[in-house]
Amino acid sequence: MFRGLSSNGSLRQLVIFGTPASLIVVSVFHPSRLVSQFTPSVFEFLAPRVSVWLGVHIVQLLLLGPLGLTVWYMTQGVEGAFARTSRSALIPFFVFYSALDSIVGIGTGILVWQSVGLTGQERSVADQIIQRYYDAQYVEWPGLINLVGAISWVVVCFGAGMALWKAGASRWVVVLMSLAGVLFGVYHPFPTGTVGMLCLLAVVIIQERRRRSVMV
Repeated sequence: MFRGLSSNGSLRQLVIFGTPASLIVVSVFHPSRLVSQFTPSVFEFLAPRVSVWLGVHIVQLLLLGPLGLTVWYMTQGVEGAFARTSRSALIPFFVFYSALDSIVGIGTGILVWQSVGLTGQERSVADQIIQRYYDAQYVEWPGLINLVGAISWVVVCFGAGMALWKAGASRWVVVLMSLAGVLFGVYHPFPTGTVGMLCLLAVVIIQERRRRSVMV
């Protein structure tokens, strides 16, 4: 999938360290209703911070490719069923998680941005429409996009962790990769997304130290 990039050592270092570090920063800036005062609606929550919301989701969308490449680099040269499963799950992860980020994240942000100047009855109707649009991610077919994207990322990370463990890595790598999959897959803003990317970055550091010790 990424064979053409495998020989560029500088690019590899930039991707595996820079991507989780960037997503840690992005997750901290991601407006989150879990750590903010609850407001009656999504519109009222996002209206004061819609520019940040849109910026975060656009940057995050650009980082999903390098995120998958980071895990692929971690299992580069490792064979076996777990490694193959992890790499195969990257495809539905790219498709469905990107779709989720675009539809729910960017889509909701655009609707809010276009509705900020409305007043009276128009604003009330926009508020209801935006709420129903946002909540659709939890039901029926839109919810399936959310679910497949999240599960795919869990499989990517768990498969990679198991593959690395089978190749001689510490058991902690399995634990950290599993946490990276579940936490980021379930909820990518702070605090779960932040902790998930910290776990992935920890695995990168552990594996790079191990790789360099073997090379020496």
